[in-house]
Amino acid sequence: MLLTSAQVGPFKGVDYSQVETHRLPAVASPADAPWAWSVQRLRSADGRPAGTMVHEYGCELSPGGASELNLDEALSALERTGARACKQCAAAVVLERFRGAAEEPPATA
Repeated sequence: MLLTSAQVGPFKGVDYSQVETHRLPAVASPADAPWAWSVQRLRSADGRPAGTMVHEYGCELSPGGASELNLDEALSALERTGARACKQCAAAVVLERFRGAAEEPPATA
């Protein structure tokens, strides 16, 4: 689950000094920079298909003119054999967190 610091707070009496945290790459604001994704088709040295790379739309490594994907389409693209998320932009951080959240079993009471 992705949350902003405004959406969470500490429990009284709990020490959080050893909790590992990760910051997402900075973006202007959600209104100014909505998430969109693109897929790059990778080729091996001999020209054969070698999987795909999912990028944040606008990533400098993203192919020019690629179709813009929404979150569901980007997550589906990552399910394909040989697919991976770009580590140069927010794709690896954000999409892997969404994939992990989708794979977690529901909480039981």
